[in-house]
Amino acid sequence: MKKLSAYFVGTQYKQSGSPRFRFRFGEAGVISPVIIVIGVVIVIIIVISIASGAFKFSGSVSKNNDQSSVEQPNVAVKEVSVSKNKTYTNSASGINLEYPEAWNIKEGVGGFVASFHSPQAGSNDSYTEYLGFKVIDTSSKPEYTVATIADLWESQTKKETKGDAAFTVTDRKSSTVAGNEAKDIEYTFKFDDLALKGLTRVTLVNGKAYIFQYYAAEGDYNKYLPDVESILSSVKL
Repeated sequence: MKKLSAYFVGTQYKQSGSPRFRFRFGEAGVISPVIIVIGVVIVIIIVISIASGAFKFSGSVSKNNDQSSVEQPNVAVKEVSVSKNKTYTNSASGINLEYPEAWNIKEGVGGFVASFHSPQAGSNDSYTEYLGFKVIDTSSKPEYTVATIADLWESQTKKETKGDAAFTVTDRKSSTVAGNEAKDIEYTFKFDDLALKGLTRVTLVNGKAYIFQYYAAEGDYNKYLPDVESILSSVKL
């Protein structure tokens, strides 16, 4: 039997009685087994990294890119109640305005051309708030101004109001109606022992004095004032 001897000389492997295979660094056409092993290891690392997402440069994208698959946060949607308005037109008085759909209209009552009444708040509602308007021909008094008409209204109301009504003006200020100069008069008074509060707004257009009067239970005055201001802001003369 031939004696087998195996030995390593650098990177050379030699076995007696068998062909010699030389693996040397730097030898043309020969790849070192170390390089092969390193290459295999690198390939394995890359495959593992890609599978685990270590080389993921894009943003986070769901498997199904359809927007329907994206879970949206729960957002509470607040329902908004939009009030509707009705339109009132009186050609003879030269006026057009809008008033809340829930309000009632009366014409030719209480000396008003028309009045707009709030809905009754309940069976215990002892007073229905309303806004009425009058139109007075002042063409024969061209010297009249808006301030003159406001003063006349205040002085006449004080004379016509009974002493126990305790009519008291609380504020006077400038305002507008349909872009025209106007004057506001706020006041308190009593009617059948009921405490009331009122607002009168007067303006003068083309020889006609327009007088708008709002009456409310004193405790409910501010409650209906936004509706009244909305009506007055819609006026066209």
